[in-house]
Amino acid sequence: MDNPHNMLLHHTSPKNNVSISQLMNQNLDVLYRSENIHVALLDTGSRDIVVSFTSAGGAAHERNLHEFKASLIAAGLSAVFVTDKKLRWFNHEESVEVFNLLEKTVSQYRNAGALGSSMGGSAALLFSNFSSHISRVLSFAPQFSIEPPFIDFDHRYNDIGNNIKHYWPNFAVTPIKSQCHILYGATEWRDLIHGAMFSAANFNPFYLKGAPHEVPAYIKGLEGQVLIKLIDQFFDFSRDLDSHFMRNFFEVTMLETPRLPLLETEEAIWREKIRTPLPLPSAPGGLECLSDEASADQSSIWQHARGATTAEDAQLALTGSIGADYSFHTDFETSPWWQADLMNICEVHEIVVYNRIDQIGFARLAAKLTIEISVDATSWDSVFQKRDDLIFGGADGRPLVWHPATAIGARWIRIRAMQPCYFHLNQIRIYGRPITS
Repeated sequence: MDNPHNMLLHHTSPKNNVSISQLMNQNLDVLYRSENIHVALLDTGSRDIVVSFTSAGGAAHERNLHEFKASLIAAGLSAVFVTDKKLRWFNHEESVEVFNLLEKTVSQYRNAGALGSSMGGSAALLFSNFSSHISRVLSFAPQFSIEPPFIDFDHRYNDIGNNIKHYWPNFAVTPIKSQCHILYGATEWRDLIHGAMFSAANFNPFYLKGAPHEVPAYIKGLEGQVLIKLIDQFFDFSRDLDSHFMRNFFEVTMLETPRLPLLETEEAIWREKIRTPLPLPSAPGGLECLSDEASADQSSIWQHARGATTAEDAQLALTGSIGADYSFHTDFETSPWWQADLMNICEVHEIVVYNRIDQIGFARLAAKLTIEISVDATSWDSVFQKRDDLIFGGADGRPLVWHPATAIGARWIRIRAMQPCYFHLNQIRIYGRPITS
């Protein structure tokens, strides 16, 4: 079989005079709007349609209600975007009414599929149980259930699960199980438990090596427009969808069978290390905290980041107290970075990096990093590289502390991840002395 990553896209929009950029800016037709649920239609002219359910992250921040829009347009597909604005996994009295509306909408097209990630992945599976027209589902990192006791182990969602009225005991009830493909990242142990429950319900989940919970973002960061090609080929309704699709698309080397007990134990130990936020430390004897007067920036910004710009987001790593969560958050990139401008060339004696430690999978993303310096923000020298897989901490009292053998002169300090990932740390401190002459 040819490498799927090298295959051309098969869909073409019948609206030949409409460009992708025009479709991206095209107003969507709102089909349903309430305080709980929002539904909007994008008709590209294609007779194939995909119902895209928004993740909890996209819905919570209301910055990305139309997830997968660019990929669906690039693949030449029409789309319906469905958002649960209250993050209840469609546990609403009106959900059946909405699903009936979606069924009526997709029935007007030649072929229909469903798509989603996390909460959206669960909803895509759920909707397939209400539709006779949905013939395949692509579900990234879905939750098996958010109803106790199934969700009790997962602190990301158990507060929601314990405080809502439940209409769906789980999301594994569908008449087209063989056509529902579930893909998890292999680095988040909670997802592995959800996957194990889907396996027990006769699904066949796959696990992508190195990927976090945000599987679509990870795939989008791979070279070669892999996410677009995956969506294009998965929703090629002219071809049968067999059980080997994921294995053939990603190839065996990219998939793995995770070791759940080890990860679960490791995570439990890790969470015991989280402490109450610490006050900012004082500078070591005879040194100043150069980062106190620095301005910061970063290579990109995550759509749900706390700052509005890269500079505003990056600055949070210099202004807050030391805690367990992230301060800045880049988008998924090949080698994302954060940097500080010390405003003048200084003697740098020590750099302390406080990792986020709220989840071990997130902390692991910063395990391999390099520190680079510059005097002009153009030419950069790497002065330190951490190439091992050992995870360093932060608020638990185990930050990464780097001392050069002798003080180095620099104005810009850049910390760069040495792997494709999101880059998100808690705090960074740079100690040294200004150069006065």
